[in-house]
Amino acid sequence: MISEEPINNFVGKLKFNQKKYPQCTCGNCSKFFWNALFVGSRGSGKTHSCVELIKHYETNKIKNDDGDVVGIRTFLISPTIEQNQVFDVLKSLDDDDKHNNYTDKILINILDEISSIKKESEDYNNYKKLWIRYNKMKDKDINDLELDDLILLEKYNFEDFHNITKPKYLIPPINIIIMDDLLGSDVFSRKSKSLFQNSLIKSRHLGICFCILIQSLKSCPKPIRLNCSVFWLGKFANLKTIMVDMYPDISSILTEKEFEEIYKYATDEKYGALVIDFTQPKNLSFRKGWKIQLKIN
Repeated sequence: MISEEPINNFVGKLKFNQKKYPQCTCGNCSKFFWNALFVGSRGSGKTHSCVELIKHYETNKIKNDDGDVVGIRTFLISPTIEQNQVFDVLKSLDDDDKHNNYTDKILINILDEISSIKKESEDYNNYKKLWIRYNKMKDKDINDLELDDLILLEKYNFEDFHNITKPKYLIPPINIIIMDDLLGSDVFSRKSKSLFQNSLIKSRHLGICFCILIQSLKSCPKPIRLNCSVFWLGKFANLKTIMVDMYPDISSILTEKEFEEIYKYATDEKYGALVIDFTQPKNLSFRKGWKIQLKIN
């Protein structure tokens, strides 16, 4: 027999301010910042579904905690760009942000640009607030300023913020990087110090969502799968592969029999797919595509 005895002097519930990220105003889609793994054989519809998800964010407003509208910027790395015209419907994807092969240098350049744009935006907005505060100071005594504030004001020569060049993005955008058809590249390197895997782990901090499109779940190293929160699973003839690789991640939500049932149901139609979204509450985690909620009664 097991008995319980409470420890009254143990620390209670922790209280802290949780960082709030920009979110889509629809309230139903995957919540930022996610990493998504799209798994399906060629012609299964995974590319179309990936574009459909991003198009949703382009169409619906994304707002931060202050109520500001936040934009989307998409990057594409794929050797089959020319064969996938469906990417052309994305307004957030410029030609300059398309790359037809993967190298660590290309990813580094993308990450550096994202970081630079974020800093430009933050510097401008910080300067704007600081300049307004400085001009409200009666005697303009710089001794009343913090050192960092003084450095920022001097950077722009105390110029009226209306007169300085505005950054391309007044608010840093949410960045989505699509990694499509890159099996055999360094993206799926099993090295412990893989640049891509490190970026995937830090994606929330970097303000990035990764969309990884592959044809085989087995070809995707486990560290990548463990750092994804959204899974798009197309139909496979061999059900065992999906059951072995995916079920352990959701075993606390569904029984093995329930998972098999819901997967078969979601993929029964042509281009059908089971979406597992861990950014949602447990009872809303399963969908047939993006538009149909699934529940097991």
